[in-house]
Amino acid sequence: MKDETELKYMRKAAELTSEGMKTALETIKPGLREYEVAAEVEYTMRRRGSGGVAFDTIVASGLRSAFPHGGCTDRTIRRGDLVVVDIGAKHQHYRADLTRTVTVGKPSSRQVKIHKVVREAQNRAFQSVKAGVKACDVDAVARRLIEEEGYGEYFVHGLGHGVGLDIHEPPALNPETKDRLKVGNVVTVEPGIYIIDFGGIRIEDTVLVGKGGAERLTEASYVLRV
Repeated sequence: MKDETELKYMRKAAELTSEGMKTALETIKPGLREYEVAAEVEYTMRRRGSGGVAFDTIVASGLRSAFPHGGCTDRTIRRGDLVVVDIGAKHQHYRADLTRTVTVGKPSSRQVKIHKVVREAQNRAFQSVKAGVKACDVDAVARRLIEEEGYGEYFVHGLGHGVGLDIHEPPALNPETKDRLKVGNVVTVEPGIYIIDFGGIRIEDTVLVGKGGAERLTEASYVLRV
């Protein structure tokens, strides 16, 4: 549970992270290597005052996007690729976490469909976040929709986790957790669908838990095509 000073730091970390994502979406294009995109993102966040990255930057393109923690390699981004960008900045040692997934050029109908499912799952889960709610129930909101759409087996991790001085801290949002959300918790909401030999799509925001609902601390376009 974060106090007002901590939330001030986390809002700044989220703002820096959001600036980094804006750079990522403006930078991604065919011919660039994953690490070149990561370098531009990290430069933007540092230049605006980040105390470093909250975790190793992920830029996972093509079939590599099907790995939830795909890291960043020298792979060249190609037209038609899915690209998962998962980034975070630090401010006064506090962290933020933000993921968007885009296609390079016109997306396929399958890419559009899965992105729509993940986006809706994220939005419904976000709307269910508030103090007193069981964290497993928030996970279930997103998981239920993804299962109903036929992709249940491809959502292979929990919906989210707490964020603060550590990038992974309580409360956990997954099917097994016993945690309840409390005012001042800062958590991620990050459903994903990962299909080997196709690719993966994850959408994530850092979210503040309030009495009557939640507030997104990170802000970035949900556009699919870049």
